[in-house]
Amino acid sequence: MQIGGNLIKYSSRKKRNGNNILLALQKMLKRLKENFNEDPNLETEHGIHLVNGDIEQIIGNQIKGAQIRAKLNWIKEGEKQNDNEKHIKRIITQEGNIIGIIIILQIIVQHQ
Repeated sequence: MQIGGNLIKYSSRKKRNGNNILLALQKMLKRLKENFNEDPNLETEHGIHLVNGDIEQIIGNQIKGAQIRAKLNWIKEGEKQNDNEKHIKRIITQEGNIIGIIIILQIIVQHQ
């Protein structure tokens, strides 16, 4: 239990630090854009591109982490069944009428 507790603390601290860095970079980007709007120059434009690159890199790392966690959950739990989402239960016509499954089946049989 000691290792698990320390791992959670480490992960929480690392995520909090990453979020703080991201917020700081976003504030810096906002200031740089404001400065660029007031006085456009190459140095400020270069700074904007650098900060944008850093932000994109951090967000990219967060996305990769989410993908890895999703894949691990999928491996651990297997594919989830979403049968309810794969079956047509009713259809709403252009006139706004709701047609139930029994009527849908009757229509299919009539047209065969």
